Amino acid sequence: MNYEKTVQTAFREVSDALSAHHWLGEQVRNLLATHAAQAADARLASLRYDNGGAPYVRSAGWPA
Repeated sequence: MNYEKTVQTAFREVSDALSAHHWLGEQVRNLLATHAAQAADARLASLRYDNGGAPYVRSAGWPA
């Protein structure tokens, strides 16, 4: 009976580790997508400012 419990515990631990790995992968993908979107926003704000389309404070995301 002890062997069976040990095997069940091992399977549960592996399952938990795989779930955590999947969840962390999702978090990394979400953070990378957020970073890419914010970098694009910053680039567009810089272009607007550089070309006289918006004052610096507004182009940096602050309300007018």
